[in-house]
Amino acid sequence: MAGTQEASAPRVVLAGGGTGGHVFPGLAVAEELAQVFDSVPLLYVGARGGIEESLVPASGLRLEVVRSVKTSGLLGYARLPFAMIAAMRAAGRLLDDFAPDVVVALGGYASCPPALAARRRGLPVVVLEQNAIPGRVSRFLSRYASEIHATYRESVERFARPERVKVTGNPVRRAILDVARARRARGAGERLSLLVAGGSQGARRLNQLLVEALKRLEDLAPVLRVVHLAGRKNCESARRASAGLAVEVEVVGFEEDMAGRYLECDLVLSRAGATALAEISACGIPALLVPYPHAKDNHQEANARSFAEAGAARLLNESELNGQALADALRELLQDGRRRAEMAEKMLEKGRPGAGAEIARRLVAIAAGGSSA
Repeated sequence: MAGTQEASAPRVVLAGGGTGGHVFPGLAVAEELAQVFDSVPLLYVGARGGIEESLVPASGLRLEVVRSVKTSGLLGYARLPFAMIAAMRAAGRLLDDFAPDVVVALGGYASCPPALAARRRGLPVVVLEQNAIPGRVSRFLSRYASEIHATYRESVERFARPERVKVTGNPVRRAILDVARARRARGAGERLSLLVAGGSQGARRLNQLLVEALKRLEDLAPVLRVVHLAGRKNCESARRASAGLAVEVEVVGFEEDMAGRYLECDLVLSRAGATALAEISACGIPALLVPYPHAKDNHQEANARSFAEAGAARLLNESELNGQALADALRELLQDGRRRAEMAEKMLEKGRPGAGAEIARRLVAIAAGGSSA
């Protein structure tokens, strides 16, 4: 949709990455800005080796990368100040060249150097936080931010400047937003479709549990089809493990057309990453959630609990899970269409389809010197 004149479009830097959970919200915001302006000067700054190196250019945005400042062990922490200074200098050169009006920190270590470089130049910084328990980088950057946009109300008091937090929701790409309407219009398929998603990096233990469960669901083979997003690193091993199963399983390393997958599925078995939950809720798909138990601050369990308490999902802790328990949980929901329908409605109630548009409006206002109140 053509909008206001090109001269009024803000110059925006999107910074962050490492996983799809940080990258996709940025791409969603970029889409919303493109709905308002004929042309938007956008620069994405990520980290070398992150998933943004493939996702961002594929979306048509300009990508620049700086050295990662991840810490690991005592030596990593000892090197951190030097790595951060080098990354900030590199990010600063990019900002000086691009001359943005606002910098958006999307999360992950890659968001820190550009945001700090922006702060030193007096540029407004907006933080997007996807999880119920904010990440360390988001908490740190929140003390310098003009605004913080959160997904969960319970995360507000965890930020350094809670008065600057707006509970907007997690931006979702337009292709995903269109799925909810299409799902209501579609008829029932010949077979039930189960989508298994471990996140952009995959989930080895979840992959193993799935195979163990499907061995116990062979009687459902005539009526069940599984699409297994195993992650690129685990794709071949997952294909070998599922080769002899009676249930049909399609194993995919990484799926670019998630909208198509969401459209055709009846139930999702997933980790509890915030962006995955934002997409699932926007589409209105009932879910079994198995939070990644080693996530920082156990934030995935907090994410999943919010959906389970709303009746939109069922929470399964990996530490208490085996093949039989997962098979029982899957069977219960696959054979109960009424409950799936009720959960789907609760999912839609949890969704925030207007998040991306609201954040885009705020970026325009902040870039123009508007109040952060």
